[in-house]
Amino acid sequence: MTTKELTQQKKEIAVSYSEKFKESPIAQGLIKHGKEKLADKIISNFYFLCRKNQAAVGQWSPGSVVEALTKCCQWELIPDGIQACLIPYGKELTFQPMYQGLLEIAYRTGIFKGIAANVVYAGDLFEYDIGGDCYVKHQIDLLGKRDTPIAVYADIKLSTGGRQVKVMTIKEVKKIQNSAKNKSVWGAYWDQMAIKTVIKQVFKLCPKSEGLAELVAYDNSLEQDFDRGIDTSKATALNALIGGPAPEPEEISDADLDLAIEAENNATKD
Repeated sequence: MTTKELTQQKKEIAVSYSEKFKESPIAQGLIKHGKEKLADKIISNFYFLCRKNQAAVGQWSPGSVVEALTKCCQWELIPDGIQACLIPYGKELTFQPMYQGLLEIAYRTGIFKGIAANVVYAGDLFEYDIGGDCYVKHQIDLLGKRDTPIAVYADIKLSTGGRQVKVMTIKEVKKIQNSAKNKSVWGAYWDQMAIKTVIKQVFKLCPKSEGLAELVAYDNSLEQDFDRGIDTSKATALNALIGGPAPEPEEISDADLDLAIEAENNATKD
């Protein structure tokens, strides 16, 4: 295949994928309610992920890709590695919220006035009280190596004036980590997964919100259901979108993917 033919193929894939995703009911709902830019950001972040991780992504089924991005729309979270991630499990692409995504949904409920959460490392100054005078004092040791975590905490101030504090030891966090079936995610995002763990624990002590509870339940289901491991094959995500055989990695260049992204963006403008 010539470079020109390969570039044309990428354009067709990008346009085809964009049209399929934009035709999904939930994407149409976003557009109808004036949130087309959110849908565009979700697609752009997906292609950015493909470009930066083209040698490691799996041959995901087209249906799983649409489903993963649909969940991004459902909770209005960007898969930018901050609010959420798109993670391949076998031949499926899966949406997984990160702790910042949980916080975003939590703040939307109006229940929470302030949420602070972090990992405490050896050398940090850390004081807390979970009794009547709930408080947390965490001063980071800026000159320390920060390579030995000792605790994880979440400090929540409620809009009603109440406060909830949860502190977990590393032993407690690792117990949850070791029971998780998708341990590869922990390896790649240990700090974020540890913080998300303590946040979900402190949410149990707070007033309930249906939307937040659904997202937490979905995230918990990922911990329980996935035992297939992250696919690290050399196939490319763009070809997986149309269900065809993956070309060799050396056929894919940043320039080709940039052209595909540009074509997708032009298509959304039209």
